[in-house]
Amino acid sequence: MIHLSNSGILQDSEKNIEVDSRTVLVTNIRFKATKEALSLFFANCGGVVNVVMLTDILTANRQGAAYVTFANEESVDKAVALSGTTFYSRTVKILLVTRILLYWC
Repeated sequence: MIHLSNSGILQDSEKNIEVDSRTVLVTNIRFKATKEALSLFFANCGGVVNVVMLTDILTANRQGAAYVTFANEESVDKAVALSGTTFYSRTVKILLVTRILLYWC
């Protein structure tokens, strides 16, 4: 359950905060890329637990971005270091989810 704190920042349960600290947002992904291909791209960073490809809610077309969740937080630093590298002939940008949430608020 998500709660709005007095400061106006969204707060979630402890479990979701832990997952967020192990999750990155990957942008500029080729639309034909698969979850399996993304998992292989990040394999050297550590165990990938989940990949969520972002899609348009009306058309179900991919939006060229994905959330990747790792088994541990150490893998996140390695994944962020891959930002600016090429995946499926595109230069990807990799961001920490916690930073995205802070910028959003």
